[in-house]
Amino acid sequence: MERVIKLYDNDQEWYVLSGKFSGDDLFTTIYTRVARANGIRLSSASEEEKLRIEDLARAEFAAWDEANERDRLTLPEFRRIVLSELKTDGDLKFIDNAEIIQRMTDYMNRFWFREALYLLSLMDTLYAERKRPRTRVFPALHDCKLAESLSAVSLSEPFDLAKGLPLFAERNIYEPDIRSI
Repeated sequence: MERVIKLYDNDQEWYVLSGKFSGDDLFTTIYTRVARANGIRLSSASEEEKLRIEDLARAEFAAWDEANERDRLTLPEFRRIVLSELKTDGDLKFIDNAEIIQRMTDYMNRFWFREALYLLSLMDTLYAERKRPRTRVFPALHDCKLAESLSAVSLSEPFDLAKGLPLFAERNIYEPDIRSI
């Protein structure tokens, strides 16, 4: 089954990953926590109290989003750093590095799916070059792709996913070559 990950857009549409994570779930969590912090039981709250809690939760949600996005790199910048690490470490050291798996987990926790999928695609490509089976660290993530195609390189013209590396293309990421930075 193919799963689609939606990227954040200006209409406050949040990421969705196999139904487990969504902006609605995150907002509900914040909403519930804010209600508890203000001593309000949602089951018996008045409409006025619910609206007040909703306003507070929306403000906290917006602050979380701003803080989360502040340090985020563009995909081409992220690619340049990762491929520099690959070049420095070499393939085997890179794919056996537990820190890469931890970084993927951190990206998932921050809802940075394009970075997590880029790293997963890179790992799968390196495994395929070595004739190893794909890594199964994040089984649910293997069946996911970005809702919209993104280029991992800065381009002034449109790109064709079919001309990129296949393990990246299946996740809607255009990556022409992992050996050139």
